[in-house]
Amino acid sequence: MRYDPRELSDEELVARSHTELFHVTRAYEELMRRYQRTLFNVCARYLGNDRDADDVCQEVMLKVLYGLKNFEGKSKFKTWLYSITYNECITQYRKERRKRRLMDALSLDPLEEASEERRRNLRRRVDLIAGWCM
Repeated sequence: MRYDPRELSDEELVARSHTELFHVTRAYEELMRRYQRTLFNVCARYLGNDRDADDVCQEVMLKVLYGLKNFEGKSKFKTWLYSITYNECITQYRKERRKRRLMDALSLDPLEEASEERRRNLRRRVDLIAGWCM
């Protein structure tokens, strides 16, 4: 059955996603298209930089894709999306804070004064250790 997803409400798109995913993604894609700019702006405002905002947006979109089948509609889709976004931003913020503390703990010299090669090695070690802590 053909339909134009742009003409459907969020609730109708969510209902279609329940039946279509993962074979057809038209309804999901329209939901993400509608909210991608708002999603990015919220992430950028919370995190303070575009790189982390992009990463979190991608993570949120994946969580929505895999969680949409379980969304019961007890709240509006937008509210559910915002709560996922907020939680992912908090997670990213904590990761970055943990990474900064690890860098401070591992470095006897300020990072700015370290050689470029030492700085890269130190960053790799911090990324590795930060991955173990999650």
